[in-house]
Amino acid sequence: MVKFTKVLNPASYFDHAQIGSRSPATEKAISNYAEEKNHINPLTKLTVPGNDLSENGIYKSESSLLLVDPSNIIRLNVSGGYFEISKNTLSRYSNTLLGSEVQREKYYLEDRGEYFLERNRRIFSSILYFYQSQGKFYRPTCVAEEQFLEGIRFFKLE
Repeated sequence: MVKFTKVLNPASYFDHAQIGSRSPATEKAISNYAEEKNHINPLTKLTVPGNDLSENGIYKSESSLLLVDPSNIIRLNVSGGYFEISKNTLSRYSNTLLGSEVQREKYYLEDRGEYFLERNRRIFSSILYFYQSQGKFYRPTCVAEEQFLEGIRFFKLE
């Protein structure tokens, strides 16, 4: 059974995902927020002085926050829209299409270094939200329920 969860401000959450890339204004706002909250944007390239590498090769910041290892990020091309997510986030649901390396491998384009899925991007934003929110669903109002449920079945989120 699928449970729908109300999200307070879904438009701001899906801004990046729906258009496939961040605008300069969005990037600046994220950067300013990260600095203000003493967080590091995990997708920002950093030059770390000295030898601040942990044993597994991930840089550690002065505040002991671990940055995302670039080899742990996968790139998804969904009908021309680009999304990035960590393998760790996907692997929380290892029985799903994206959570299982074996299942998602047939969509991998080695020459492009990305997975290609010819699916509805508006629905896909909600699919990523499922992984990032520990299993909650959000159906955009512009997507019919049956269309949304078909997307859930395709990605094996049931």
